[in-house]
Amino acid sequence: MLNTLDEFLNRMTAITAQSEEHLASITPVGIAELTKARSEQSRIITSYQLFVHREVFEPMIASSDVADKQRVRMLKAECIVLAEDFRAFARSWTAEDVAGNWTSYRAAALDFVSRIRRHAANVRATAPTFLGDKRPSATWKMPA
Repeated sequence: MLNTLDEFLNRMTAITAQSEEHLASITPVGIAELTKARSEQSRIITSYQLFVHREVFEPMIASSDVADKQRVRMLKAECIVLAEDFRAFARSWTAEDVAGNWTSYRAAALDFVSRIRRHAANVRATAPTFLGDKRPSATWKMPA
């Protein structure tokens, strides 16, 4: 279970690292790469959300004490908001001129870099305690 969770979190944070490199300065190649990264992150974050809610958060909530349940519910809510916000961000910038609105785009993209990293760190700090060596109830494959 932790291996699958790590695969998702590693992929999400790798996309943020790649994006961050292209956010350093505005270039046509960088803008094209950021477009691909938004699309890939949208796919990964959607699959991750399905996986983590079913295989991680729900079992953690079911088997935790009251204080831990609250912490996991907060992680679950954070995940929902993060995924919804990112998909809205990706949709909105598909129709916008990234180069023409670089300052706004860059600020919003860097905010997501930070939010995704923070979420990954929060999940990594919490999940191992609860999951141990449990296996997923279904076979989960990382999207191509």
